Parts: sequence; structure tokens; C-alpha cells
Amino acid sequence: MSVRRRVIALVSLLALGGCAGMGAPAPPAAEAVRPLNAARTYSGVWRVYALSAPAKTSPCLLTQIEFLGAADGDVFERDVCQDKGGRLKTVDGRLTIDNPGLDTRYMVRYRFLQAFYVPQSFVILAHGGQYRWMIRQSRPEGDIVAFIRPDAPTAEVAEHIDKALKTLGLDPAKLTRPPVSAAPAP
Repeated sequence: MSVRRRVIALVSLLALGGCAGMGAPAPPAAEAVRPLNAARTYSGVWRVYALSAPAKTSPCLLTQIEFLGAADGDVFERDVCQDKGGRLKTVDGRLTIDNPGLDTRYMVRYRFLQAFYVPQSFVILAHGGQYRWMIRQSRPEGDIVAFIRPDAPTAEVAEHIDKALKTLGLDPAKLTRPPVSAAPAP
């Protein structure tokens, strides 16, 4: 078998393996109770307010996400994280909404090394009426992240976020909060 065919077979196997893993049952969590305004949710910068315990082996701590519109109408998500050395890193991918109309579930195909894609599914569990905060859960892992808009006064929205986190069965005091210096300027 030629090297080219082996590479194609390996990439196909990895792609199929990723799709098979997406069907695993998600940890118990409520689905979002209200539909979203996709144009307001999937645009602009969202900073991490708090996140459930990140893996101790994770090379980066998520600090913000940014939704970017493309000329063709597609939306991309760019994640910014801070590594253990304090350096900021980014990864991005094309966003696809899984439940149009409700717009609460989406998948991002993150791009690595300009050649490989890793799919990750998310669900928006709760959001503020003015789209100043939201709580997102990754599936099937179940990591939960609360986000705020950079211009949202933290003191004002913190009470709403903490109440929503408690409704989801989480203790806000036990969540990880990224250092303020980790968030790049909008």
C-alpha cells in the first residue's frame, strides 16, 4: 500500500472515530429552556467568568471565545487559552448549529495544523436576557463554562450567573476562575 493511501486511510479512520465518539450519552444536565437569538449569541467576544474543574493535564486554561463571521455567512469560533507559562494560544473552527430555531446546540470543527479537524459539541444551558452572559456545556465531556461579555459589569451579572449555576447543581465557589490578566483586550 502506498504512503498516500496509508495517510488517506489513517485520516478516514480518525474522522470516523471522532464521529462515533460524539454519540456517547452526555452527563445529566438540563437543556436550555429558552431559544437563543443566534445573531446575538454567536457573535463577538465572550470572556470566561468561571469553569468547572479543568483537567489537570490540560495544557491551556480557556480565557475567552470569539465568534467571527465570514464573508460566505459562516461563523467561526476562536478559543483563546493561557498555557502554564502564561502565553496565550488560539484554536479556531467552523461552527454549525445543530438545532436551528432553538439555536442552543452547536458543533465546532476545530482546525489543527491546517489539516486535521476535531469536532466538539456544545449546548447553551442558560443565558441572560440581554445576552450579557451565558453558560455552555461541552458534550459528551460535560465541562461547564460561564461566559460574560467584556463590557458586562461583573458585579451586576455575577448574581444571575451564580443563581443559574446553582440551578444546574454547581457550587459557584468551587469553579475555576481564570486570572483577569489572561484575558486579551477585545
